[in-house]
Amino acid sequence: MPKRTRWLAASLLIAAIVMALAWWPRHERPTYAPHAAGLTAVAGTVVDEAGRPLAGIAVSWFAEQTGGSAMMTAYAGSEQIAKTDADGRFELAPLQPGSGFLAIQPEHSRREGSSGKFELRDGMIASGLRVVAEPIAAARRLRGKLRLPDGSGAPGRSVQARYTSWLGSTWQGIATTDANGVFELIAPWPGIECELSLLGSGSPQVLTTVAMGTEGLELPIGTTR
Repeated sequence: MPKRTRWLAASLLIAAIVMALAWWPRHERPTYAPHAAGLTAVAGTVVDEAGRPLAGIAVSWFAEQTGGSAMMTAYAGSEQIAKTDADGRFELAPLQPGSGFLAIQPEHSRREGSSGKFELRDGMIASGLRVVAEPIAAARRLRGKLRLPDGSGAPGRSVQARYTSWLGSTWQGIATTDANGVFELIAPWPGIECELSLLGSGSPQVLTTVAMGTEGLELPIGTTR
């Protein structure tokens, strides 16, 4: 085999190995023990990028769904959320046995991260898991406020951000305003232009188009929901 051909074959092999490692799912190996109350549960610790424990981080379980595509695995998030204590520790229970992973709820902390895939066993607690929570870039966040005609904030209103790529794929996120009318949305990509809409009993009301990364956006709305 000529030298150039051998070099090309070796390069293609290395590229294939790198791609396989990038797409291969990461697996965790937790420690299993019977749960004191007979529940199916998971426990672990959340740390920052320097390994320091983080308090007040919301963690949820995403369970693998059956009957999905052979090319893509679907996961569904649990409604249960556990918050880490002062030492970064958490426990989620009761859960259903099966495979899945842990993920941090980014809207609660401006951080994100997830565990690898692992199995929950019936009546056992899976422990020893460590999830790294990394900061979310400012260019992926959008923070704004809805104002009523009298100038006060509009609490409890649902705001939707929607983005459609040139390929036709769509992302949308929804946030609810707090007691002061403030909302925050987090997108999977930085700087994208999103259409913001106010959701209510009727059709969505388009408010504006804005780029992710914007801070201090103020939008006037009416009093009707």
